[in-house]
Amino acid sequence: MPNVTRIEEYKSQEIVGVLRELLHRAERHQLRGFMFAIKTGPRRHRMGFSGEYLDDPFQSLACASRMTYKCNQLISALDDEPHTSFTPL
Repeated sequence: MPNVTRIEEYKSQEIVGVLRELLHRAERHQLRGFMFAIKTGPRRHRMGFSGEYLDDPFQSLACASRMTYKCNQLISALDDEPHTSFTPL
């Protein structure tokens, strides 16, 4: 089980790193809108919008469409090799 623990710790550290980067961008006023989807457990998800994405739902839909396209690319890549790392901002 130690290997599973290390993998989970790595995943948590990766998430913390992404959140810190987003926080730094927000503090520098570099974020105008924010969309998120988080997994809180097996089959448990939360999502939300803020900023300009709330003001312009068409822009939110365009972003969601791009996210769906990226997810489809990742799924297609699973046949070639597993992809587990976060795509940088």
